[in-house]
Amino acid sequence: MAETSYLSEFDGATTDEILTYAKNGKTGQVNEKVASYEQSGVKGYVDQMKGQTTVSDADTVQVFDTNGVPHKIAKTELLKKSAQALPTISDISAFIALNKAGNAIGLMSIEETAKVVGGLVYKGNYDDINKVTEQGIYEHRGDEVANSPNNAWGILICYRYGAEIYQRLMPNNNSDTYYRVGNADNLSSVSWKKISPDW
Repeated sequence: MAETSYLSEFDGATTDEILTYAKNGKTGQVNEKVASYEQSGVKGYVDQMKGQTTVSDADTVQVFDTNGVPHKIAKTELLKKSAQALPTISDISAFIALNKAGNAIGLMSIEETAKVVGGLVYKGNYDDINKVTEQGIYEHRGDEVANSPNNAWGILICYRYGAEIYQRLMPNNNSDTYYRVGNADNLSSVSWKKISPDW
C-alpha cells in the first residue's frame, strides 16, 4: 500500500471541531466553523507559513504551536531554540533518583545529591596504605599510617581500572608526589615511585 501524507489547512483544534460536527451530521456548524476560520486571519497565517521559502524544504521541519497551528522552521533555528530551552544549573532544584532496575524512586534535592556524591568521592582516612583499594579521595595522616612512603599529612587518590589499582600520594610537606600501580594481591609488594618537579 502506498504511503500517503496530508497537510491540513486548519489548525488542530479547528480540525477536531469540524470533524466532530461532520460526524454528528451538523453541516451548518461545519460551514460556520470553516467560514470563521477563513475570516479570522489564522488561515492566511497558516498559508503564509506553509509557503515560507526563506530556506529550502530540506532544511526545514514543520512544528506546531500550542494552538495546533503548523509552522515551518529552519532546523538550525529549532536547534538553537531547543538549546535555549535547556535548564541552567540555577534552574535545577532536584534530581530524579533511579534504582538499579532504572525505575524512578523519588526526587533528591541538590543538597542530598551533593551528600551522596561527596560520600562516593571522599572516603576519610585509613591506618594502612596497603589496604586502600577502594576508589576515592582519602585524608593521609602521615606518620599515623602504616607503610606510607612519606610521613607528612596530605591526600591519597585511589582509583581502579579493571583489576589495577592506582594510588597517588600528595603529601603537603614538599612538592614531591608518589605513585604506584598494582592489584589487590600484590599492592603491598609494589614499590612507590617518586615524582619531583623541576622548579
